[in-house]
Amino acid sequence: MCRVPVKPLILRYYEDQLALYSQSIWLCQCSGKSGLTHQEAWTSEADVRILLASSFPEVLLAPILDSIHLSTMPLDHLLETALNLCHTRFHPGEELTMLGLHQRQVRVIKSRKILV
Repeated sequence: MCRVPVKPLILRYYEDQLALYSQSIWLCQCSGKSGLTHQEAWTSEADVRILLASSFPEVLLAPILDSIHLSTMPLDHLLETALNLCHTRFHPGEELTMLGLHQRQVRVIKSRKILV
């Protein structure tokens, strides 16, 4: 019977992978922090994504994604488009504060698209 020495090769590969993951060469995609281990980078990305999900207004998500979906514009132009969309229009479901004699919270029910 012929035996193939598979175990040492698998063990060496696993040890190489562990060594790679423990090196401080990883980067957080969300914050840009560098010099992290794989676990630190993964944790940092997860924390930033949770923070973004909880702080980004849900009503603006659909209009922004509709305007930039399948776009071939450069990233800086996409960002400019998204910012202009947020700051120049009201969106259904958006909460606003009306200022005047009595300050009050209101919610946009319907909005019209204005063509310029």
